[in-house]
Order: sequence, then structure tokens, then C-alpha cells
Amino acid sequence: MLFLIYQALLLAGLFGSYSAGVVLTITRPKHPPAPTATFPPLSAQFRRLPVRNQACWKSHYDYSFTSHWLMKEFAKSSTRIATTFSPPRSGTSYYTYDHTTNCETTLFGTSTLCDKIPRASGRSVSCETVPTVGSYEYYEYMSEIAVITPTWTSDYEKPKPTCQVAPDLSPLCAAFFEAWEYRKERWQKENSNFTERDQRTYWAIPPCIPLTEIPPPNASPRCKISAETYSAYHWADRAASGSEFCNQNRSAATVTPTIPGKPNTVVVSGYTLTSPSVYHFLRKVQVQTYIGLAEQPGGFGPQAYDVWTISTALPGSRPLTVAQLEPEILTASKKCIGIEGDICTMNFDTDFLVDDVSKVRKEKYDRFCDSECLKSDNGYILQNSYRPTIAIPISEIIGQNGGLFSDCGWTLRESNYEHGWRSYTESSIPALLVKDVASTAFVPLTASTSPTPSVKLVLAPGSKTQPFVRPTS
Repeated sequence: MLFLIYQALLLAGLFGSYSAGVVLTITRPKHPPAPTATFPPLSAQFRRLPVRNQACWKSHYDYSFTSHWLMKEFAKSSTRIATTFSPPRSGTSYYTYDHTTNCETTLFGTSTLCDKIPRASGRSVSCETVPTVGSYEYYEYMSEIAVITPTWTSDYEKPKPTCQVAPDLSPLCAAFFEAWEYRKERWQKENSNFTERDQRTYWAIPPCIPLTEIPPPNASPRCKISAETYSAYHWADRAASGSEFCNQNRSAATVTPTIPGKPNTVVVSGYTLTSPSVYHFLRKVQVQTYIGLAEQPGGFGPQAYDVWTISTALPGSRPLTVAQLEPEILTASKKCIGIEGDICTMNFDTDFLVDDVSKVRKEKYDRFCDSECLKSDNGYILQNSYRPTIAIPISEIIGQNGGLFSDCGWTLRESNYEHGWRSYTESSIPALLVKDVASTAFVPLTASTSPTPSVKLVLAPGSKTQPFVRPTS
């Protein structure tokens, strides 16, 4: 019969020698009876689940069950007609794409210091985009001419349910997953061949994400801290020049006092800053508390992720300040291992110099950007590309801000999902990370002889830095 249909199509001119992709619909015998999707009944312990939500869950299960059955029956009841080529048919296929060419790099702010390494403030790149024709050779051994499909699938095609069984991360969602575990155990008892990967297990998953690994109520909260804006105030007469820049033992420059024998002071946003300390200003600070892990049990569903909730939010008008001597300032860098590079450790360096944000040392640039940067940039250090990560220890933030947030258990554990993989970063030092710090974040200070306003002194317990002054409330 199929041969006669094929011959009729050829005679009717519906196919050329190399035609493909035609779909025919013919009447076939009625499909087998559709099986009924059944849920094992729940025990009395699940009476708290709302009846309406249970009906919604059942509708999602019915949809998945019937869709799978239709897919199998549709495949069994469809017929594909194909032709083979002997010898194989071959040819050349052409396509177009945009090709980037004639790129020119313009460096600006070029200079060379005593280290003899050429530098530039930045660069701009301009290129031409040219439409280009490409080609590839192909060989074809078989071509599908037609697909004969049944018409009865529309009998059971239904729209996917749109009702919500339970909100994500809600106690109700967790309760439905308890019911899912119960039904899975019932299926396992009823069928000795049942496994964790049985399709019924997958179809019956409640369409929500529960909150798991919830910390005990009496546990110390696990917290992390972030700041929306960052600036650092430093004293202006510290830039190294001439051969001093190449001194391997160079350290932070001393600040010349305006009044001999006394530190310089200046008032910024109501805070009195005292030389020679560098002052970190953290604005729009948020403290987040870990409340659990978002994860569907059984390894199903999307990638698991940590869930945090904002427990404290400070307005921009109330910055947190941290004073440090320049040698105490930490910069952070991440090192990853593993096949996917998903196990990472945060490392800290203590050789930060404010000078680096305007004239970075080669060893610092290499550590930040690796030595390949100089090769790819024709041997130039691009100053605008140097954007370090500043790490401010949580102990300093708490100690210098009146013990704020001291009830938290602090951690530096980042979870990132990119390029299809999840990576985890841990550190032995809990710290607030300020990433990609631009040179404009560092504000130079000059001494002020104006009267100091009425203030209250707050010392940082055990801190080696100069004390900072908080305005009186």
C-alpha cells in the first residue's frame, strides 16, 4: 500500500528527484484505549493539604502521563518514507556570515616609567565588518520523502495546566514533596521493579521548588554582607615618582603633617578622618541571612541554590566606615581547581598600595590579569584595566562600627552559576568583597584647619589602625 502511495505521489509531480519534508495525513485505525493515570491515595497525615491544590497536582500528573503515552503511540502509528542514494549524493552548500577585519587599536595616555614597560591609560579598537560567503561539502546517503501521520492524536491533546500547586520555597511546597515521597514508596511496594528513576516518579514531581536544609531555630544565623557603593579616602601626598617607583622595598609614603607633630584631619560626610589611615566608606549596606537551600529532592529540577533573605538594610545616608593603614589593606584573588574549575578558594594579598590605582606595579598587574595580558596587549600595561578586588575583614567592620551585626556567624562562601556549571568559593577569612574597584573610587584628601565638630570616639578593639570618629547621634 505504501509503495502505491509513493508511486502516486511521484506521478502527481509532488516530488522531484531530491524533494524532502512532505507530510501526509491519512486515516488510520482507532488508537488503543488510553490508559488511566492513577495516583496512590494519600494517608490521613496529608489531610492538611488543600483539596484544590491536590486536584491541581493531579492535573499536572495526568497531563505528563497522557502526553508521554501520546508521544509513544504517535511514533508507532507514523510511517516515514525515505529514499536512498547509491552512490551517495554530494555537493557544496553556501552560507553567509559577517567577518571582522582590518582592526586598529589606538592607545591613549602612553608613557614609560623606570621599569621600562610601556603603559597606556586605555585603548580603543575599531574594526570593519564585511559580509562573507562560506561553504562546506556535504554527502547524503538517504533523504526522507514523506511522513504519514495519524489524525487521532487530537482526541487526547489538552493544554498544559496553568494552576499553581504551591509557591516556590513555601511550607506548602515542602508538604507536597512529603506527599510525593509517600506516593513513591507506595509505588515501590506495589511493583518490585520500581526504581527511583521510574517515569511515574518524574511525572508526579510537584511543580514547585521546596526549601531544604533549613537551619535550626536556635542556630546562630549565617550571614553575608554587601555594599552597593564603595569609596576610599586617602591622603594625597603619597604618589611615588622617578626611580622611587622601581624600589622593590617601596612602602606607603608618609603623610606630611600640616601642623608639626600632629596628624592631619579632614571632615567627610560628618566623619573626621585622621592621617595616615585610609578610610573605606560603604554605602547602602545589606546584611543577608541564609535560610536554606532551594532544591527538588531526588536530583530532579533545576540546579540547587542557596537562599538568602535581607535581614538589615542601611540607607545610603548611613555609611559604614573602616579605617586601615595602607599595609593592612587586603586584595583578593580567586583560584579554582577541578575538571570544571568549580572548587575555588579566595586568596588574600597584603601588599596593596594606593599608588597602584594610578600607576600599577608590573607584578601586581600580572597577578591581577596574569602574564598573558601583556602578550595580548603588545607588551603594554593598560592602567584602566587594573580593577582590584578589595577585601575588608568582617571583624574590622564589626569592631569599628559599634559591634553592629555581631550576632551573626559570618562566612565567605560564594555560589555562582555560569557556563552551565555551578562553582563554590570559600575563604578562611570572612570578608566583604568589593570587586572591580576603579581608580575613581579612591578619593585624595587634603588637610583641613577648620574646627572639628562635636564627636564621639569609637575605638576598634584590637585594631592596629588609627581610630576613626563617629558623629554624635
